[in-house]
Order: sequence, then structure tokens, then C-alpha cells
Amino acid sequence: MYNLRRKFYILCICFAIYSVLSLMAYSYYFSSSSDLDLNISRNLNDYINNRLSPHILPKKICSQKKLLLVIVCSRPDDIQLRKAIRETWGKKHDDVSFYFLFGEFKKNEQIFQAMIEGEQALFDDIIQERFIDSYNNLTLKSAYMLKVFNRYCYKSFKYLMKTDDDVFVNVPRVLQMLANRKENTNVILGRVRHGWPIRDPDSKWYVTFCENLHLFFVRYVPYEWYPEKEYPANVCGPGYIMSRDVAKKLYKCALNESFLNLEDVYLTGICAKKMNISLENSYLFTCNYRPSHFCYYKNFFTLHYYDAEEIVNAYEMLNTNYCNGFSKFDVTKPWTFFFNLF
Repeated sequence: MYNLRRKFYILCICFAIYSVLSLMAYSYYFSSSSDLDLNISRNLNDYINNRLSPHILPKKICSQKKLLLVIVCSRPDDIQLRKAIRETWGKKHDDVSFYFLFGEFKKNEQIFQAMIEGEQALFDDIIQERFIDSYNNLTLKSAYMLKVFNRYCYKSFKYLMKTDDDVFVNVPRVLQMLANRKENTNVILGRVRHGWPIRDPDSKWYVTFCENLHLFFVRYVPYEWYPEKEYPANVCGPGYIMSRDVAKKLYKCALNESFLNLEDVYLTGICAKKMNISLENSYLFTCNYRPSHFCYYKNFFTLHYYDAEEIVNAYEMLNTNYCNGFSKFDVTKPWTFFFNLF
């Protein structure tokens, strides 16, 4: 009895230490990544030079005409995620091309830069643009994506898909959906949400769990940057698709409209509204992590917050008969049954 009680106390102490350390790490990450300098220029023309080529560019970028171009927004040090994607859903395909896009290191890290250049020499699928890759530069990263597409790829593809490297993309389902579309202009396809700005600088993130109401992570935006009470309807950033004419319209808007640090709200909300671009909602694009088994979501277009191992496992399950024998009804999560009806 004494030993059992002692083990229980030790377990409680370990859990408390873990909780404190996790909270400290969480606070450090989000406070350091979300601090905003209100005096910085919000004119993208001050950051993007259309005459300069990317620091790294694939040799024959967009040389073939296909249905879809997928640009995966990555980080320079996310080597394992890029490896997992290349081995799974990012494999070569007749109707789609894939490129990874990221910026430069915050410091002059010559060793890491040499690794990136070696990776490019092997795979020839990396676009490294001339900006510092950081959390607060996500809008800039998406703007550079539009620059690259309009400069090199506009005539080669009907659609552009923006996704992140922690997303699993069900490429066959996406291509099937696009091939069956009758309208292929002036549209952004994704998970449409609504939200509002957080004005309190101490509230870096507000997290809601009610996806049925289309609510989402709302990040701090000062009143001076966006005075309205609500954001326009927009699609969540981890994965969305636009027709190629939209890529040109969004880029034109971005170069003339003061930008926000929220790339999805800014491009697919503010700019899309200004340019009269239609948003088409689909629940098959996900914003948040799905804790249930992958087979419940095997018909979804995207699944967010996947690490390298989960991406590989999902791909193997999708391309074998594994999910065919998986029960479509889980008594502990009965609502997941309906996801297989899509």
C-alpha cells in the first residue's frame, strides 16, 4: 500500500513538472512569434522586388502544362516533412506538379544553407525566396507564392493549391474534384470561416473548438491595422485552391492593399472581397487536427497538423486495402460515421 501511494505521488509530481515546462514552452513560442512591430511598413512593394529572381529556383519550373500546381509552404529546417511528402502524396503525377517554398534563415547560417542547396540539387523542387522565414512573415510568404506563380507558372496550370508541410493532401480526391468542375474561374475552394480581431495585445491566440460554427484561431490584430469588428469570410490557410485568374487578382490586390499578419484572412478574405472573388466552402478541407483514426477521413481533401510519420502512415493506409476493413462506425465517436458518406 505504501509503495502504491509513493508511486502515485511520484507520478503526480512528474505530471506537474511536465505541465509547467509545457506551459513555459508554449508561452515562449507564441509570445516570441506573435510580437508585432506596429511601426513596420505594411506595403508589400517594400518587400517584394518583381525584377529579382528567387534565391533558389528549380531549373525547369512549370515547363509542363498540367491541371494543378501545389506549392507547399515549408520552413528551411523542415527537412523531414519535405522528405515524407516527396515519398508519399507529393510523388510525381501526370496532372499535378509540386514545389516547396520558403524564405531564408534569420541569421547567416552557411551550414544550413549548404544543406538546402544540396537538397535542391537532389530533388530540384525548392523555391527559396528573398525574405526572412518567420511566423510573422507568413503573409509575405504567400505573396511570394503568388509572385512565383504569376511570373513562371500562370500559363501552365488551371489551378494553384497552397498548402503547408504539416498537411496531408489526398491528391487523387483533389484531382477528381477539379476534373469534374464546370466552373474553373474566379473561385477559391476551401473551408470557409468567419471570425473577428482580438484587440488585447496580451491575448495572442484565442482557440475555439466549435468547428460547426466555422470559428477558428483568431490572432491579435491592432485596431490601427484593421478597424472593422469582423473579418470578411475567408478560407483557412493550411490548404486551399484557387483558379489561376484568382492568383493574378490576389497578387494585384496584395501589392496595393496594406497587409495583415494573417495571410488567410488577408488574401482569401480582404483581397478576395475587394476583387469580387467567390469563396466555395467544403468541409473536406480541414483547419484543425482530427484526433480520430485516419480511415474516418480518408475521403477528405486535406488533413492538418500531421507530422512526418503520420503523413507516411496515412499514405500507406490510403494506398492499400487497410481502410476497407476498418469499421465505419465507432460507438465512442458516432458522428465520424457520416464523414465516410462524402
